[in-house]
Formats: sequence, structure tokens, C-alpha cells
Amino acid sequence: MHIRPPSDYAVAQTAPALRALADAALTHRPASGPLAATPFIWRDPASILDRDGIDFDGVASDPISTACRAEIRRIGAWLAPHGFEAMEAACETAADGVPRRANVIITAWASLPGWPA
Repeated sequence: MHIRPPSDYAVAQTAPALRALADAALTHRPASGPLAATPFIWRDPASILDRDGIDFDGVASDPISTACRAEIRRIGAWLAPHGFEAMEAACETAADGVPRRANVIITAWASLPGWPA
């Protein structure tokens, strides 16, 4: 029996969710305007009880894309302990050669430990 390293398992488990979330963030159009990438500012999960940790403007103007980007960020934070290689593999697998999909993931993961800025 072959046992995979944890990072392989992590990539296999997260890539489908990352792909679906990136697609949802890209295909959802806010009610007020055209499709556009919105900047994402991340706060430490420990500060979520603080009102500064919530992107109220993003949630109000584009709740679906904002929620998708927040979940992509959460998945990236879960992958971070597995190292840059696992994060990069998950991003590449989820992007599946679609640059816009990769850009959503890369942008959401900006400033995560182990991920280049």
C-alpha cells in the first residue's frame, strides 16, 4: 500500500474547491456593474470578531465574489503549513491552465505565510 505525503493529499482535496470558488468569483456579476476583480484585504482570523476584519463594502457590493475569495483565502491558510510547493501545486491544479482562475487564487493568497507577495 502506497501512502501519499500529506501535501499530495492536501492538494487533491483542495483543488476542486479552489477551482469551483475561483469560477464562481469570476462568473458572478455584481448587480451594480460589470465583471471586475475587487481588491481583497485579509485580516487575521483571530480578529474576525473585530469589525475591521470584515470586508463590509465587498459584502454589500458583491457578496458572492467576496465570499468566494474569503473561502479561497481560508483554504490557502490551511495549505500554508504544507509549504509553498503544496500551495503552488494546488493553485496550478485548480487553475487548470486558465490564467484568470489562477489570478483569483494568487490575489486571494497574497501575504499568506509561505506564499510570495
